[in-house]
Amino acid sequence: MSCLSIYHNPRCSKSRNALAYLEKNQSKYKYTIDVILYQKEPPTRVQLEKLSSYLGLTNKSVEEAPWKILLRPDAQKLASTWEEAYQLLESDPKHLERPFIVEFEQGKAALGRPDLTDVEALVQNL
Repeated sequence: MSCLSIYHNPRCSKSRNALAYLEKNQSKYKYTIDVILYQKEPPTRVQLEKLSSYLGLTNKSVEEAPWKILLRPDAQKLASTWEEAYQLLESDPKHLERPFIVEFEQGKAALGRPDLTDVEALVQNL
């Protein structure tokens, strides 16, 4: 059975919507949910690197600044490299965009913004 980890902020409506979608479809698609309150339990460097890889961001050119996908809009100007983005998120996880849903065993991930389209596709293709 798959386990979907959601990097969740309960104060964020997009994050609450994504968690509600995961809970609603859990029995239909047969997965467990691991809710990670990332501001209390910051993602590790390894988790951030895996997330970047699963999203296909590490295959993009540096000129595209793909690390910005991981960052909230107000934090995107604070990092100009992967290293800076990872360091920023490790030291201050409030800058992580949300919600990210990750299936670590299968190497899949989705961002629940601007809507749940990518999350729905992830769940349906487990």
